Amino acid sequence: GVPLPAGPDNPPGVHTNVAPGNDTYAIFAASQHRAADWKFLQFLLSPLANGYWNAQVGQIPANTGVLHQSWVQHQEPIRVTLQQLASKTTVSIASPDYLPQLSAIWDNLQPTLEEVVQGSLTAKQWVSSYAQQMTKAQALWLHGHK
Repeated sequence: GVPLPAGPDNPPGVHTNVAPGNDTYAIFAASQHRAADWKFLQFLLSPLANGYWNAQVGQIPANTGVLHQSWVQHQEPIRVTLQQLASKTTVSIASPDYLPQLSAIWDNLQPTLEEVVQGSLTAKQWVSSYAQQMTKAQALWLHGHK
């Protein structure tokens, strides 16, 4: 929930931020109760339910009507993140959740992060490895080798 500092390649005052995910719900095509499912989804995303849920888990609400609820102002990470997201100097990028290799990349990075903490691998080496893996996964995705 804490905004990242401006990167070295950003223009002065501009922050790049990975866009936060939202609550996502779906109705399956094979559902036998689509009207009831739709009513339930409307309730889940209503200011009442969405506000309650997100206040409990400390998550940014999907319903913009929740942003004026008092709990939002009292949870500093949520408040600061929302301020940064609303800033005209923030550029948001989407997390590459669509990449099939993403979970494997993250799983592979955990042990090597421990090597960084222990001093046997530099942070630059760790980030470079992450960047190479993500670049390769993105290239595979773009060229249809999913």
